[in-house]
Amino acid sequence: MKRVLAVVTAFFSLVPAAYSQGYAGAVYSFTNVDFGCPSAGGCDKSAKGWKFYGGAALSPKNTVDFGFGKIGAFEVSYFQFGRARTKDATATEVYYDADNTGLNATRVVPAQYSADTNALSVALVAKIPLVDQVAFSVKAGAAYVTSTYRTEVNGQSRGSESASKLKPYLGLGVEYDIPDLIKLIGTFDITKFDVAGHKGNASMVGLGAEKAF
Repeated sequence: MKRVLAVVTAFFSLVPAAYSQGYAGAVYSFTNVDFGCPSAGGCDKSAKGWKFYGGAALSPKNTVDFGFGKIGAFEVSYFQFGRARTKDATATEVYYDADNTGLNATRVVPAQYSADTNALSVALVAKIPLVDQVAFSVKAGAAYVTSTYRTEVNGQSRGSESASKLKPYLGLGVEYDIPDLIKLIGTFDITKFDVAGHKGNASMVGLGAEKAF
């Protein structure tokens, strides 16, 4: 994560002349982590999350115009996707049966498996005007995704495993501009995660606000 932040900081410091205006925003989201369920009890893949982001609008000479819209900004975002977890999972536990057989025996006990995911992304932003003060946005880039897989058996932690990997990132949004005040935004963001043999999509749908400075 520190290396990614260093790259982002270096990028902005090396090319300040390419930008004309900065902006920042926050989004409260409903998330879904496509967590593979290791038990018949199913999974709760939905949670509540958020993202914070900041970006810089490119100066007119550095934008890419494709007729009905243009690539006009560079953006950095931090996502918290929340926790996906199993429901009604069980595990087979080996224990020493001193009262009956005096030997090792097995029993079925409650268990929970969970995955926490967050990400830091960098992306180029394209905007397509729809009607007055309303625009559609497309964000494409890469995300540094960190996930932690945890195992808990019979109320006790049985360890965790974390992994950070570079994955593709895509964001879609609709924004309503209130001139000289803020932009109200609706967003959909998706990337991928991969940890402890579990992999899939991590996505969020949310509402938020953006302010230029």
